[in-house]
Parts: sequence; structure tokens; C-alpha cells
Amino acid sequence: MTTGLNDTLWFWKESKKHKTLFKIGNFWNYFKWKKTLDRSKSSLNYSLPWLNFQTISLLEKEIKPGVEVFEFGGGGSSLFFLAKGCKVTTIEHDEKWFEEIRKIIEKKSLTENWKGFLIKPETTTDNTPLDATNPHHYYTLSDEFKNFTFKNYASKIDGIKDASLDLVLVDGRSRPSCIYHSIKKIKKNGLLIIDNTERVYYSDYFLKNFSNDFELVLETYGPVPYITWFNKTTTWRKK
Repeated sequence: MTTGLNDTLWFWKESKKHKTLFKIGNFWNYFKWKKTLDRSKSSLNYSLPWLNFQTISLLEKEIKPGVEVFEFGGGGSSLFFLAKGCKVTTIEHDEKWFEEIRKIIEKKSLTENWKGFLIKPETTTDNTPLDATNPHHYYTLSDEFKNFTFKNYASKIDGIKDASLDLVLVDGRSRPSCIYHSIKKIKKNGLLIIDNTERVYYSDYFLKNFSNDFELVLETYGPVPYITWFNKTTTWRKK
């Protein structure tokens, strides 16, 4: 670990294949990160999105009361946005986790601005090979769901008015499909945030077909709350 100009923190990370110097960002992000590495707690305890700290810092500047947020995958991000006065729609596939989110939102009296939907995957009905990179297949590479698809989950956003959302966060299942259904729903200057873009297949279809409609705001690889490894997150703004 080392600090430089403007209290910027850098982290030297070594593995068997790579030795790399990563920029964490503001020096205080290191202490925020360290504080969240308590395995007895979850994202709901800290009310922070499961995104790297550079992206969280961007959201701190961008998010204002009344912002319309749609998120694929809920948790600390739901509480983070609600605490800032956003109107939040959450799509979640895990029933147990959804109930935990719902209970804490009720406990914190934040239900007025929250719409939560538990949408479980559908069992596949044929033997056609499915491709997780193809947004029209609604598939995920997780072994847990090898016999399932997420069409209802990814397409739930279709009920939202076009060009009405200020922010779409894609951090759940079948991400290429979620991105595909989200494009028309984001307003001009609205944000599209795609997490874990180190997995290039998440955004390949988007980059080939829709990236001209967006400008890159931030693409960063760094520390994430609750875990000791780093993730890449990419943020786009609708032109």
C-alpha cells in the first residue's frame, strides 16, 4: 500500500500471473473497505452497493433525491439509493435474500419509494443449447441455474416507460439480457452501470450494438465492500 499526490491510495496486488498497481482512489476508501470486511455482516448492515469504491464515489456525486433507479440485484445498493431519496425498483431472484431486503426496508420506513419484485427463473422447456452471451437466451453460466432461464426477470423492466430512468444498475442474473432490455428505458444523461465487467461476455453484445448511444464515464478495477478481491465496474451515460 502506498499514498501519493492528493491523498490518492494505490494498492500493490500480486498473484501467480500478475503484479499490478491498482488505484483505490481517495485515501479514506481504504478505511471504508477495511471496515466492511466483517464476515458476520452483509451489505444490508453497511447500506453500500456491492460495487468498487471508485464507482460508489461517483454515485455519491451523481445521485440526488427523486432520481429514478432500476436495479437488477438488490441489497446494500437498495438501501444506499433509498437513503438518498431515490425512487427504487429492485428485481431479485433469491427468495430468502429478497425477504431480508424487504424486512430491513420496512424496518427503516423506506417502503414509500421502493418497489421490490421477487422473480424466480423459469425451467427450460427444450434441449436447445443456450449461450450466456446472447441476450435473447436469458441464460447464466452458474451451475446452480443450468436448467433455468431468466426471461421474466430480465424483461420486467419492459413495463417501465421509455426514457424515464435516471439509472439502471445491472448486478444480477443474465446480465446481457438485462442490459438489452434496459437500453430504451434510460433517459438522456442517465447512467447504465454494469458490474463485474472483468467478465467480458457481460458487455460484449452491448459494446457491439449500443455503445455508440452512450459515452463512457468510468471504468475502474478496484476494491469492493465485503470482499478481499477486486472487481471491475463500468459506468456509461446515455447521449
